[in-house]
Amino acid sequence: MKQYAEKQKRTLIISIFVFLLLAAGISAVGYKSYTRFELQSRAQTEDRISNITQSKINGLVDWRRELLDDTNFIYKNPAFSNLAGRSLKNPQDVEAQKYILDWLNIYQTHDQFDQIVLLDTQGETLLFIPDEISSPASAVKQKIPEALRSGQMTIIDFYRDEYDQRVYLAILIPILDEQQSRRIIGFLALRINPRSYLYPYINEQVM
Repeated sequence: MKQYAEKQKRTLIISIFVFLLLAAGISAVGYKSYTRFELQSRAQTEDRISNITQSKINGLVDWRRELLDDTNFIYKNPAFSNLAGRSLKNPQDVEAQKYILDWLNIYQTHDQFDQIVLLDTQGETLLFIPDEISSPASAVKQKIPEALRSGQMTIIDFYRDEYDQRVYLAILIPILDEQQSRRIIGFLALRINPRSYLYPYINEQVM
């Protein structure tokens, strides 16, 4: 009887040991599988984020290129430069101002600019549309010396407008005097509202 009890005890101990061994093995396999799954899931998430980021970057690059292509309509345009030159040299030239405003109103209607301002080389405003906005933000005016040096169109990246505290982008287009070796005589400041144009464009690129 005693031997039977001892045998039963040994069998129980062996069973418990085997159970614990199996449980440890299952736990180890489960942990390894979970770790592998976690790594794969993280890698897939990182790839997805990377792809989305790259798509947004590509969208921004495309948008920037299209923006510069659009502004070439005015940049180095002899007809517009002559009209702007007349207005800049003689602010009382009502006829030139009328033609400029007609031109800019059409340009604003068909493009993505919510404010267009004609400036002299000192940053003083001569003409503007729409009527309720009379001056560009200081962030735009601060770029005039750089644009004068380069003679090229200058993009002003995201800035906060002190007048309404909203974030915008802008582009400065030099106006060249066709009669005097293409000297810069003024600028057009074109403002872009990213909420209306840029953000929807990027979302469209990644959908």
